[in-house]
Amino acid sequence: MDDLDAAAVITSHRKALTLCPPGHPNRSYSLMNLADALYTRFEKLGRMEDLEDAISSDREALTLCPPGHPNRCYSLMNLANAVYTRFEQLGRMEDLEDAVSSHREALTLCPPGHPNHSYSLMNLAIAPLSSWAGWKIWKTRSHPTAKHSLSVLLATQLVSINS
Repeated sequence: MDDLDAAAVITSHRKALTLCPPGHPNRSYSLMNLADALYTRFEKLGRMEDLEDAISSDREALTLCPPGHPNRCYSLMNLANAVYTRFEQLGRMEDLEDAVSSHREALTLCPPGHPNHSYSLMNLAIAPLSSWAGWKIWKTRSHPTAKHSLSVLLATQLVSINS
């Protein structure tokens, strides 16, 4: 996807969002689609404003998916991945903690047997460990996020061995 294609896709999603004003039952879907298009363009072109806009759209979509909403899990995973990407770019620990918190909640919505359980478990295990900062935290094993991540990572390995 080149810059012009990405811009056209994002423009289309923004127009679609205007057709789903606040209170519309499909607004969360429209916001998630816009966030996905912005995130994709960020991955291609590296523009931080696209990542920031994606995170804003993901956060708004999450507010429209309260506990019990069937799309809350997906909204949480999308937000967690975008915020984690911002952590990778800027190194802000609050982004890492936000990503881990969102992944934790998503995992509670994907119990064993759910089609996204393994994906959610893997994201939760890997997020704090897949960067140099995360590695340093894990290496010290003193940070609560690192301890939790190590536990989840080990549990993931046990699940895959026993499956």
